[in-house]
Amino acid sequence: MYIQFFLIIEATSISLPGFQTRSKPLKLRLRALLEQIDPKIIPALKSGRRDFEGGIPASQYIDLERLASEADAKGFITVDPDVKMGIGMGAQGTTYGVKFHVDPSIASD
Repeated sequence: MYIQFFLIIEATSISLPGFQTRSKPLKLRLRALLEQIDPKIIPALKSGRRDFEGGIPASQYIDLERLASEADAKGFITVDPDVKMGIGMGAQGTTYGVKFHVDPSIASD
């Protein structure tokens, strides 16, 4: 009996000779994450809101911090360093209380 293991690797995270990948632009990745965090964020940006606050799972917080720390992100998003860790437990684990400021251009198509 053989057991097969499948490893899924995101194409943007590897570099192989003769295999060129293109990472999605920061703006698209950030928009996708914001939509995942709360689908109401993009419409709120379109209506002029720029500051957001709430509880998100640790995995989304890590993704938000990672994107916000990229060199090109300074003009698009700022995460408040005063994070409330472990404000609750949900279906996705520990919840972090975060505040962030987003440039409205993220909402444009």
